[in-house]
Amino acid sequence: MKVPIFSPLFLAAVLIFSTAQTCEKISSEVPEESRTGRAKASDTREVRERENSSGTREVRESDTLTIRNGDAHAQAPEKDGLNQRDKIGPAATLSRSAALDSVRRERKAAPLAAMPELRGVWVSTVEELDWPMGIYDEEGQKELYRRYLDIFEKLNINAVFFQVRPLADAFYDSGIEPWCASITSERGRNPGYDVLRFLIDETHARGMQFHAWMNPYRIAKREGPQAEFPPLDRLIPAELTLDYAKVRIYNPALPQVRERIARIITDLVSRYDVDGIHFDDYFYPALQAGELMGDEKYFQCYGEGEADIEEFRRHNVEKMVRLAREAVRKADPSVIFSISPAGNYEYCRDAMYFDIEDICSKGLTDMIIPQLYWSPDAPVDYFTPRLQWFSEHTADVPMLVGYPAYRFGTGDAGFDDAGVFLRQCAMARSCAKVKGGVIFRAADFFRNGAGIADSIAAAYATPAPLPEITSTSEYTLPR
Repeated sequence: MKVPIFSPLFLAAVLIFSTAQTCEKISSEVPEESRTGRAKASDTREVRERENSSGTREVRESDTLTIRNGDAHAQAPEKDGLNQRDKIGPAATLSRSAALDSVRRERKAAPLAAMPELRGVWVSTVEELDWPMGIYDEEGQKELYRRYLDIFEKLNINAVFFQVRPLADAFYDSGIEPWCASITSERGRNPGYDVLRFLIDETHARGMQFHAWMNPYRIAKREGPQAEFPPLDRLIPAELTLDYAKVRIYNPALPQVRERIARIITDLVSRYDVDGIHFDDYFYPALQAGELMGDEKYFQCYGEGEADIEEFRRHNVEKMVRLAREAVRKADPSVIFSISPAGNYEYCRDAMYFDIEDICSKGLTDMIIPQLYWSPDAPVDYFTPRLQWFSEHTADVPMLVGYPAYRFGTGDAGFDDAGVFLRQCAMARSCAKVKGGVIFRAADFFRNGAGIADSIAAAYATPAPLPEITSTSEYTLPR
């Protein structure tokens, strides 16, 4: 796929516009909104939020994409409805350093942007949203990923955040959790090749970072309480799980769960040459109307000294994050640990029980990537005040911005003009704390709604070096 590039005159105008922006203080109070500010994949649908004066959310069925014989075809939604190591073997492939040297030689004449900037893309595998999209043979899967990398390379993307553990499963022969069903359509089935090693090798060969995106608690999903969950894999102890109306999770209250998640991270980082471990915004589950968390007995058992059950839940998440961070540090101190919370910080704290300010102030993450999935052109601008809030309430943790490519050209308010992305980038770049951005999600580079790929090309017109975001392993984590 060839991505059209805007004219030099237009690019010059974009650069002038970008440098003219300032990260101004927002004096007005953030408008009220529903407690559903996150927008990754939800069941078989993507979440698209339309903020209005009442703070309600609407969802539309996701645009679909079919790939057959190497061709990608965007399809209109069927309907509208109510609207997310062994270390790399030296004999197997090029070493990472050799691959990077090769890329540098090929690009040595290419101009670099004035400022370092991480430019990432999330690649979703839950429900096969971005990969493998119904392709279950090895060569077809490899071809699809290489096609993504071709596009990312043309657009000067320098980091891939690939979902390697969407539902308590694995993209390699784990032994702790089963093979991911997305790879073969059957949970636990060995695909016959080392998928994760292939993904990392190919990404590094393009001079890009590879961040392994993991969902810490989620195990399975269903349409509602009348539907059945898939059978629990024999590798997952039933006593560690909790069932809710639409999701089955690992029980956040249990110390054994935290230790299990840390062990999984240790296993992955010690065997594979990843550049980062990445968590998204799925912590405690999003409850349905009238549903209760049902964790009072665990509060009685483990909550001694806690002020209330809400603080108990927040501390459970904090303890898990702390152990995850320590597991990364011990396995490979050079690996970055990042978290991408929902852009609605109140929803994060009060529904997901992830306290952004507390986690950042304690240095429990190397990088924070809020999902700022709103448009400054919408009737109510949530993007601008939340960019400001995150820039001021995340201590000295480096920050990236999560951008919603998936919303462009869908009818969502404020997303019918892809120039919005350029304005969002300009606003983010004017904040010294912001070190780049990550775009959700990969298939939307094919779909190119409202010409979003063109705006990405304009915003990332020249290659950029990666910023100096390093593991905080040199100090002891606060207790």
